[in-house]
Amino acid sequence: MYSVLLTTSLMVLLDIKSSIQKAFDGYIGPLVIACLIIGAAVGVVNAFPKFKEDTKGALVELGTYLLFGFASAAVLTAMVEGFKALKLY
Repeated sequence: MYSVLLTTSLMVLLDIKSSIQKAFDGYIGPLVIACLIIGAAVGVVNAFPKFKEDTKGALVELGTYLLFGFASAAVLTAMVEGFKALKLY
C-alpha cells in the first residue's frame, strides 16, 4: 500500500520537475528582464504624480518598486533552479 503511494508520489514529482524544466528552459533571462521592466513601470506610474512635490520621496518609491521587481525575479530564478537540481531517483 505504502509503496504504491510512494511510487505514485515520486512519479508525480518527476512529472512536475520535467514540466518545469520544459517550460522555463531558456526563458529565465527574459522572465528576469520582464520582472524588472514591470517593476519599473509600476514604480513610474505610482511615483509620477509625486515628482513635482517630493522628488526624493518619489525616487525612493521608484527604487522600492524596482527592488520588488528584482526580488520577484530572484525568487522565480531560485525556484526554477531548485527544481532543476532536485534529485528524485
